[in-house]
Amino acid sequence: MSGADGTRRVLLLALDPRLSDRVLAFAAELTARRVEVLLVVAAEAAAGPGIDPGVRVRWLLGAGERTPLRALENLLVRPAPANRVGRLARRVPGLLYGQLRAALLARRGVRRLRPDELGHIDAIVAGDIDSVALGCRLARRRPGVLATSALKLELLADRAA
Repeated sequence: MSGADGTRRVLLLALDPRLSDRVLAFAAELTARRVEVLLVVAAEAAAGPGIDPGVRVRWLLGAGERTPLRALENLLVRPAPANRVGRLARRVPGLLYGQLRAALLARRGVRRLRPDELGHIDAIVAGDIDSVALGCRLARRRPGVLATSALKLELLADRAA
């Protein structure tokens, strides 16, 4: 199921705050093979230098946007006065924060990604652990599309045959 013009399209999800070199290399390799790549990142700051110019980038959170995720990050990451929430914030385990962050980003992603961006995609690739929840939700809405967390070109080549 390629686009109307025959171009292969891949939705690459990378929601970890630190965009990994593996994801960047995979995106660059896909564009070198003339695959159209839409890279979805959590925030504008993650879409920095190092991204291949042929890769389209879409972020889920704007720079100054107020969301439950931003409020959660501010509560847990930024220092708070000890008499208010500081003690509570220090006791919340990182695992809980990671799970909440992934769930909130998945919910946001399903709402934010436009149907024309998802219309003719051949694969959904979750590039990091934070992207798996969103990848699963999108895959359920598109049963015929390959969904994977493996950054391997062989999987996409097998699908084209």
